[in-house]
Amino acid sequence: MRKPVLSILLVPVALLALLASPRARADEPDFARPGFYLGGGATYGFNILESAFDDVLVDNVKVGDTWGFNTRVGYRALRWLAFEAEYEYLNNFGVSISGIHLADLRAETVSGNVRFIAPLRRFQPYLCLGLGATFFTLGHNIVPGLEVDHSSLSGRLGIGLDVYATPNIVVGIGADGVLSTADVKDPFFGGTTSATLSYVALHAGIDLRF
Repeated sequence: MRKPVLSILLVPVALLALLASPRARADEPDFARPGFYLGGGATYGFNILESAFDDVLVDNVKVGDTWGFNTRVGYRALRWLAFEAEYEYLNNFGVSISGIHLADLRAETVSGNVRFIAPLRRFQPYLCLGLGATFFTLGHNIVPGLEVDHSSLSGRLGIGLDVYATPNIVVGIGADGVLSTADVKDPFFGGTTSATLSYVALHAGIDLRF
């Protein structure tokens, strides 16, 4: 019985040792060094908004995906831990019914994030947790009374991979889910929807490490 228990106990110890190891090779740059970073890139937003509009319109509402961008500034405090502020802009989730365009929905999210990083030399996967606010703007709206909450609390949950091209240039890809508390207002009977406005963002970009 002791061997299985010992093996289970050794797994987290080995993982912690990996995270705390100073360098894999003496002649390799320290890609996990502490310091500031600045980055940005392109974002593609997949909507998970349709159920919120279905609640107040009809069941065949279609919401399109959209392009945007993101930018961030952060500080890597430890080899496995970083803190950052992020701004994300998604231009136009088009809302339509049976091919008739009803409105455009723009989303802007500002969040403070924590990254938990596996410092595996040049290739460093991470888990991102964030909390902030999302600001929705409804434009070109042809449905009288159709409104959305402009500002709302939001949470961010994501995963990603940073690849160090050089000690100072990082190419990154990732996927985040942004869940907000924003509601859609019922244009006919008042009240709000049971579903809230949220989206999934795929992003790719470049960070500069200092």
